[in-house]
Amino acid sequence: MLKYLVIILDDKSVSYCHYKSRNNSHLMPLGTLRQGILFAMKNDLKIQYVLPQNDLPQEYHMLINSMFHDTIGPLGLSDTPDVVVVDGFHELMQPECDLDTEIRYVLRTTVFDFLENYGYLKKLFASNISINVVFTDVENFTDEKVERYQAVLKDLGASLKDFIMNGCNINTNLLTDRIALEEMNNCGAGDTSVTLAPNGKFYPCPAFYYSAMPYGEIGNIESGFGKFNQELYSIGHSPLCRRCDAYHCKRCVWLNKIMTYEVNVPSRQQCLMAHVERNASMELLEEFHKLGILKDKNIEPISYLDPFDAFQTI
Repeated sequence: MLKYLVIILDDKSVSYCHYKSRNNSHLMPLGTLRQGILFAMKNDLKIQYVLPQNDLPQEYHMLINSMFHDTIGPLGLSDTPDVVVVDGFHELMQPECDLDTEIRYVLRTTVFDFLENYGYLKKLFASNISINVVFTDVENFTDEKVERYQAVLKDLGASLKDFIMNGCNINTNLLTDRIALEEMNNCGAGDTSVTLAPNGKFYPCPAFYYSAMPYGEIGNIESGFGKFNQELYSIGHSPLCRRCDAYHCKRCVWLNKIMTYEVNVPSRQQCLMAHVERNASMELLEEFHKLGILKDKNIEPISYLDPFDAFQTI
């Protein structure tokens, strides 16, 4: 069931996930924005606005503030968004990058940069900063990187445990989300959320708009949804995922589409990453159990990293 409407206010709106946005500005027409807000009201959807780096005209702010919403935007805006996106470790490490403990942050980075610079995240954890990590080149996560990724998450987990035991209230999607979850909590694109782009058309998520993927359009603000099979995007219609317990996995339907040609079939790269993270979360939880805490939480050991390897013989 739909719960959220993501509204991309400009083609230059920040990317908060795997995809890349555009360099040229194309501001959503004011009339389209009004229609989007009305659509959300009629369908009881919460709006999530995706902001560009540049300031919006005043009339846009008035419309945006006419209905309860969340905002996602880049670092450096005068009005800090609810979720702030940091574009790479190079931006994160700038002296002027002053992060706030009350703000949710998303770090977009390549796999290579993360493996090389992950130690900087320990400084953020020590300062009580929570940050989620999104990889912009999941296709580059090969089997050869698994061992290195395991070692990095083990190191981060050890530091995270110490900081938490010293009173820090911090979390990161790579290690703590799976501990808290008891069921799938994926991105939800096309299932619990849809996106309205500046061109007035609906897409499962911003990535389908920016990549101009054939058949990515699922309707428009004038006439509503077209031939949109929403069930395909649900966990119930993903045979592999619905049997999986890497509950924190994004299960990115856009990556699925470009890498396996089906929105409900995950790529090996996504599965490998998610299960390395799942197992690192299990090891972190075991350390908490030794300290007598989080005893009500449990993650069972598994013998595989790609669920396809385990399930194909069943």
